[in-house]
Amino acid sequence: MIFRKEGKSNAKATLGALALSVALGLLAGPLAFVSEASQGKVTASPSARVRKEATTSSDEVASAKQGQSVTINGTVKGADGKDWYQVTVNGVNGYIRSDLVSVTDENATATDTPSGTSVTPVNPIGAKVKGNTTGTTVRVRKEASTSSQIVGNAPDGQEITVSGTANGTDGKVWYQIKYSANGSEVSGFIRSDYVQLSGDLTAPSNPTPDTPTTEPTTTPDTEPNKDNANTGLSKDFETKKAEDGWYLLDNVNSVQYNIQTDLFDKVNENAEAYNVANKKLKRSRAFTWIWFLLFLVAGGFAGFLYLNSNGMPIGFPSRPKN
Repeated sequence: MIFRKEGKSNAKATLGALALSVALGLLAGPLAFVSEASQGKVTASPSARVRKEATTSSDEVASAKQGQSVTINGTVKGADGKDWYQVTVNGVNGYIRSDLVSVTDENATATDTPSGTSVTPVNPIGAKVKGNTTGTTVRVRKEASTSSQIVGNAPDGQEITVSGTANGTDGKVWYQIKYSANGSEVSGFIRSDYVQLSGDLTAPSNPTPDTPTTEPTTTPDTEPNKDNANTGLSKDFETKKAEDGWYLLDNVNSVQYNIQTDLFDKVNENAEAYNVANKKLKRSRAFTWIWFLLFLVAGGFAGFLYLNSNGMPIGFPSRPKN
């Protein structure tokens, strides 16, 4: 009887363990597929390089042969302006250019994600990612839906910029955001309850339609004004051609001068008058010097006469005789 009881107990224990294993297997089965990462295959021949960052100048951390399966964790915009996949290959995380990989997981293709998400623009505002717990990451989606493609994983505390809001397919509010990761810009959508805003969201102000968007252009100072009278431009001085020649217009004093007769001819006349005046001045100076010399001679002669009239000896004294 004891052996029967022990046998029955062992049988029950075995059945219980088997049932528990089945239950855990059933429970673990769906959990194993609750992964929002997508799968892909390398299409590059013979292999594709796995980079540390989303740029061709980054270090190579691994390589994947053509046809090899990779796990796609997200998509980022590389430094070359192209999309790069954030992948896991043989336990190594890195980046592969998207044109070298073919997505094999149909649930992750763009055709199965909602398109044309209606976004309400807001004035860009700074914010931070707020994970459930410290150190966790929040998925950044291509569209405002939990079934949309993952384009990045933002860690808790990541600084982001919010530029719009959208109503998600789950009935919740999502934020259109962008941030930098590994030297590349990531843009997409995060559910609003995972974001901590630095202030209030405000709608962008629309410019007044009647307000000109560009300043009126003006004629550069170096451009010649071909016809000021017709264009309506006004300057202090300008030139104008007439039938009898060119004229200089003084717009300040409302006077016009014939360039040939009033200017050039006057200049020539002034030059001639200057030459005549200069000659007269030279003659006048010569006459002045002549009169000055005559005055000196006359003064000397008058002194001589004066001394002679007073019995003063004139000339040198004679030598006394022995």
